[in-house]
Amino acid sequence: MDTLLTLNGVPASLKPFFQDVDFESLDPERHAATIIERTLSEGNLEEIRWLFARYGVVRIGEWVRQRGALRLPHDRCALWHILLGLTPPVKRSIWSH
Repeated sequence: MDTLLTLNGVPASLKPFFQDVDFESLDPERHAATIIERTLSEGNLEEIRWLFARYGVVRIGEWVRQRGALRLPHDRCALWHILLGLTPPVKRSIWSH
């Protein structure tokens, strides 16, 4: 993989998705949830490969199972549930009826 990484080991190409934080200061362990969320939501194939190499399928699967329905766009959440072999999430709705 020829991905250019920051000093902390995060792909530099992910920078556009972290405009609200000091990207160079992202710590892959301390900020893992945010990195997983934004990479699953917006990442390209190379960034996704890095994500799985860095965190592993079990950790990412747990994140998707626990937080995906609330943190990812519905279509991306459904995709990751399918790809990871997880039970599909219940469709979210803002209406109670």
